[in-house]
Amino acid sequence: MTYLSLFNCSIETLAGDELEGLSNLEKFEFWDSKISEIPEKFFNSNPNLKEIDFNGNKIEKISEKLFENLQNLEDVDFGGNEIERLEGKIFKNSKKLKAIFLYRNKISKVSEEFLENLESLEKLKELYFYQNKCIDSRAISRSEIPNLISRLRENCVERTA
Repeated sequence: MTYLSLFNCSIETLAGDELEGLSNLEKFEFWDSKISEIPEKFFNSNPNLKEIDFNGNKIEKISEKLFENLQNLEDVDFGGNEIERLEGKIFKNSKKLKAIFLYRNKISKVSEEFLENLESLEKLKELYFYQNKCIDSRAISRSEIPNLISRLRENCVERTA
């Protein structure tokens, strides 16, 4: 199986082993459900994943370890969730990322480390942050990415006195 789509489920929690044995999985969608957390090792047995879509859930946090094993990842969609902060090098091993969707969340803070991680993603072409607390913007081409990252740094990085 290379594609798995689940949507409008009443599932509220993930145990962490639901995708075990699906090592050929390339696309995973889990839309419009009720989960608020994704276990850190959820994708450990899915190294071929290229697309992940958790649009329209209640996810509050993206763990720095979630994508640790996903070197082929190209598109990530966490739009329409309840994420408030982005910290750490979430995408450090996902050098093939082309698009990140974080629109319609509650993002009010991002760490400098997270922004440095974004800057290191050389294939990134699309970055969506519209309808968030600290920023309402998007970049739809590679040339627009540096400007959006600057705006994130200006509006969303927590400053220490």
